Amino acid sequence: MGEVAQPVRIVSPFRARTIVLARRLRGVATQVLHNRSAVLGLGILIFFFVLAVAAPWIAPYGPLEPVTDAAPLSHASPSHPFGVNLLGRDIYSQVIWGSQVSLIVGVMSAFVAIVIGTGVGLISGFVGGWLDEVIMRFRCRAVDPLPRPHDRCRRPHRQP
Repeated sequence: MGEVAQPVRIVSPFRARTIVLARRLRGVATQVLHNRSAVLGLGILIFFFVLAVAAPWIAPYGPLEPVTDAAPLSHASPSHPFGVNLLGRDIYSQVIWGSQVSLIVGVMSAFVAIVIGTGVGLISGFVGGWLDEVIMRFRCRAVDPLPRPHDRCRRPHRQP
């Protein structure tokens, strides 16, 4: 008697890519969650993101709205935890509303750095040669101005 063939399960290319991506993300998440510094940094990012998104509901006053129950330049009080500025605005509310601007500036600067770095890296890798050397020397002097014991920017000594 012959062996019974097992049915072959055909998986679409999209499904296969999704499975591989899910496994990679699970591995990255495991590494991040086992690193205390990464968990702390992630917690801080989540806190500020929630603060920025929920600013309209958390802040007791608008960012430019003057308060009427405290004099300008008054000290901290239960109704104004950080005090009131010269223009009579609640500083606590301004800090909460300012988290939105800070978050947007941070994300946009990271995006610009990624775009510029990717473009310069592609040009350097594609052209190569002397242009690659010039870009690497500039990067080493601009990004790493202080020498370190294991400096990747130093030119390796060539043996004659």
